[in-house]
Amino acid sequence: KTNDRVEATVLRLLGSSAALVAVQGVYRAVSGGFRRQAALLPDARGLAVGATLHCHVKLAEPQSGRLTVSLDPIEKGDLKKQKTEARLRKQLKRGTLAVGRNRLATIIASQDGSLEVDAGGLVATVAAPDGDGPFAPGDRVMTRVAALDEATLEATLEYVPVEGLYDDDGEPAESSE
Repeated sequence: KTNDRVEATVLRLLGSSAALVAVQGVYRAVSGGFRRQAALLPDARGLAVGATLHCHVKLAEPQSGRLTVSLDPIEKGDLKKQKTEARLRKQLKRGTLAVGRNRLATIIASQDGSLEVDAGGLVATVAAPDGDGPFAPGDRVMTRVAALDEATLEATLEYVPVEGLYDDDGEPAESSE
């Protein structure tokens, strides 16, 4: 399970900062018996082959046999944040996350003419539209990426009214996902 403490021995260094480690007490079935499970340790700077250390399970996938460990315990919020960041970086690479693109957002909070929204991992405050509403947490609204810092994955979002989703001919606007 995630964050279980395990003892591991460094088997091989993989590049300058990762290592393959044998985890004690964790085995996988192979033809003719069982074999100790090897795991990836991404943050292995300064370790030597044969070193024994205490690690924490970062990711365990029994179906595929993948096991990733870390020297530090994993905070649940940190793990979710890492997964969200990886997904957003993938969207950046594919071009589905870019300035001018529309994103469906969930309202987190509504206060004094502004809405705090989560648009698939991009959390921002947008001005509440005049005439639309009332809005409550959990409501869904359409937003558009107005500015994006690709290094920090922070974005400025703007509210898109339903009328803004279509062009003058009644066709969907090109910036929609």
